[in-house]
Amino acid sequence: AHLIAKLEKDATLALRVMRYFEKVLEGDKESLAQHEERRKAAEARAAEEEAKRQAAEKAAEEARKALEEAEARRVAAEEQAEARRLEAEKAEKAKEAGQPVSEEKKKMLLEAVEKAEATEKAAEKQAKDSRKAFEEAEEERVKATEDAEAAKEEKKDAEESEEKLKKDVEKLAEELKEESKESGEEDDVNADHDDEGSEAKSGWIGTTKVLIFLIPLLLLLLGLLVFFVIRGRRKAEVKDDISIGEANAKSKNTKTAAGLDID
Repeated sequence: AHLIAKLEKDATLALRVMRYFEKVLEGDKESLAQHEERRKAAEARAAEEEAKRQAAEKAAEEARKALEEAEARRVAAEEQAEARRLEAEKAEKAKEAGQPVSEEKKKMLLEAVEKAEATEKAAEKQAKDSRKAFEEAEEERVKATEDAEAAKEEKKDAEESEEKLKKDVEKLAEELKEESKESGEEDDVNADHDDEGSEAKSGWIGTTKVLIFLIPLLLLLLGLLVFFVIRGRRKAEVKDDISIGEANAKSKNTKTAAGLDID
């Protein structure tokens, strides 16, 4: 009965383990190794996305500085062109007022205005291109930041999922340990109760072994005894038959001798 109870307890424990692992497999659809692979992949992706974010941030910062410089050049070129236009207008007004203005000076002022306006136009184009580059770099930075944050969250989820599964396995191992400990204590108690019965059983087994050894020996000795008894009886019977025959022969001889004497 104790053995059956122990087997039932072991079977129940094994069933609990099986059900638990079935629950883990059905709930997570992944093993510990798969969780670890997922975490490593998430860490690699997070590191890659973080590197992209940093590169995009650096590119956006460089584009911002380039835009600031282009804007500064555009403003300077605009101011320079405005100054040259004012000088040309001033010379034109002076000429209209009857003040002497040489054609050479007028030509130089017009050339300065054209050059300043060309510089202004180039600065405006450069500033426009720089602004577009900055906007694109800023978009890349925002996207890279979002991707890095998403990868970071994925990494965090993978780590938490793996940690949770590890804790569940550790908890199960602890429960199994406690269950085994309780089972061992009950086995000790049952063993104490069964000591006397075990001793009696051991004594009975020992006696049985002795009897199993002695019975064939006793039967052999008994057989030999019967054999010798029967043999002795047969010898005695033969001896008696011989003695009777000899006695009869003697008696017959005596009778014959007596008859001869009477004659």
